[in-house]
Amino acid sequence: MNRKRGVNNENKLLYDPNQRQQRRLGAFSMAQNNEEDELEETQNEEINEVENVENTTETNEKLENSETEQVASQAKAAAGAAVRETARNATKAAGTAAKKVAGKVAMKVLAFIVANPWILAILGVVLLIFILIIILGGGAQSENSLSSSYGASCSEISISTTSLSRSEFVSKVQDYFAYSNDADRRAFADNADRIYTIATNNGVNPELVVIRAILEGFSPGSSKNNYWGMGCTNTGGYNACISYESFDDGVLGYVENVSQYESVDAMMSRYAYIGSYWYNPGSSSVGGCYYFPYIKEFMTTSRANEVERICNSGNYCDTSGGEGCVATTEEDQAAYAKYQVSIMSDMRKTVFGIDPDNCEVYSADCTIYAQGDSKWGSTRLGNSSLTMADSGCAVTSIAIGISCSGTDVVVDNFDAKALIDTLNANGSCFTDSGAIYWGCSGIQEIAPSVRLVGTYNPSSSSATRELVESQDPNSTFVLLHYVNSAHPRGHYVVYTSTDGNYFITKDPSGGKVTSVLISEIDQVVVYSYDKEDSNE
Repeated sequence: MNRKRGVNNENKLLYDPNQRQQRRLGAFSMAQNNEEDELEETQNEEINEVENVENTTETNEKLENSETEQVASQAKAAAGAAVRETARNATKAAGTAAKKVAGKVAMKVLAFIVANPWILAILGVVLLIFILIIILGGGAQSENSLSSSYGASCSEISISTTSLSRSEFVSKVQDYFAYSNDADRRAFADNADRIYTIATNNGVNPELVVIRAILEGFSPGSSKNNYWGMGCTNTGGYNACISYESFDDGVLGYVENVSQYESVDAMMSRYAYIGSYWYNPGSSSVGGCYYFPYIKEFMTTSRANEVERICNSGNYCDTSGGEGCVATTEEDQAAYAKYQVSIMSDMRKTVFGIDPDNCEVYSADCTIYAQGDSKWGSTRLGNSSLTMADSGCAVTSIAIGISCSGTDVVVDNFDAKALIDTLNANGSCFTDSGAIYWGCSGIQEIAPSVRLVGTYNPSSSSATRELVESQDPNSTFVLLHYVNSAHPRGHYVVYTSTDGNYFITKDPSGGKVTSVLISEIDQVVVYSYDKEDSNE
């Protein structure tokens, strides 16, 4: 496969649409996929009775008192240890006389603390506040500005789940390779059940294991139990490719690399590389203008027109750069990555008969806001002590729903900050503990047509699926609440589509597309809206 090394010395994928021959994806990185470490949000249910607020406040006070007592106890032990350590150090440095002095000082300090236990309480509170600042503030700071375009986050193929059952997957893989005498392809047919098990056990769509192997030409092959070009480079050749002890080990190695990414688009953005410049005329080996006809559909109209002028200018540009060269942009690279995903989607259709996931249900201006975005993460929820970064998943989900619905808003630059500022100014949208009133009139102040349809607590997974899928995406948006090990205190997201036993969602925790088990959903909140008047 023709490759180009980026400035960071990573292997990148170039796929020739005319040859459509098998090519390697290249060396996958084992780099950590750093997730934001933020405090998970409590379930913000609509409060209709004063008793609910009192119960919530009482529970919070008990938790706070318990935490304060625990920290105070820890602080007392730490203080005693620190004093004793100071005394020992002074003893060693000052000799026998200093030992006596240090001992007396230590005893006096300890006696003072014992006589004035309130000091420990103060130290405990200070320590607790410090810990909370690290936990709560850390989410907002690390997340910074991670709100993202939905179009950039959605992929035509789910990276984590498949709609196929085990038997369906095995049957389709075996059917596809039924007439092949090639040993590598037969290995996939014979081990289809193992592929399904290894991939699903590690949270990866097993379809990707097969699709990428086909597009990589099953290279380097069974001699290394590596069918995905793992570790292979231009300079290193066959010897650089990673070897695995068995077929299962090879599948696991590929799956573990895939599992680092939130979406197939994100994965291909790392490895699909169109080049540093719009090489003119370019080629299948270096990229550039050679690929423009294939990726322009994935660009904005303005950028496509600009690149078309560059490629039609007649200005020669090769890999050495120069005056006639125009640098590619992040949008160009993203378009090329989406083109590569579309190739994978076509292969998925061929092998498994599954159409691409729909990424065009919502407005082109759809933005997945991150609740910890630095522009609004520190904003408080009403008069409570909680912030958007702490517990703003419900508010941020509503902002995402409004943005992606395409409904009319009364501000020029709508975002999650515009919404929370409006709700706070309204003065009656939050309880004292920071829970949102779902039907708050402040929502209509910024998005006049948005109305609460209702909140629901389905009794089963089938009831949840039926309720959610019955909503018209052209006139409603749906918030989902769930509790799991990743979000033990509960979390809200916005429904996008269904993929087997999962809902694909727009997630305010990091501003990305994620999936959640339907069985974990315990609350559904539905809003209706009117589309923006196209004549305005």
